[in-house]
Amino acid sequence: MLYSRVVNGTALETPRVAEALLWLAQGKTNGEIATILGNSESTVKKHVLEIFDKLGVETRSAATLRALEVLSSSSAHR
Repeated sequence: MLYSRVVNGTALETPRVAEALLWLAQGKTNGEIATILGNSESTVKKHVLEIFDKLGVETRSAATLRALEVLSSSSAHR
């Protein structure tokens, strides 16, 4: 599961936050993610801020890159 491997073993708080990261990585806006998840845009903004904090990044692009790095390194160790 993506959310259990992100950030050197530090899990995102919920699978919902991990799902927000998945959609963020696909270039979706907060509004689009909110619609997909059935949440308010405010809730998605909170998820995005948590993602940034956990990944130690400041932008959506950096969050996407960091998540891909983590997934790539974990699949290389299998």
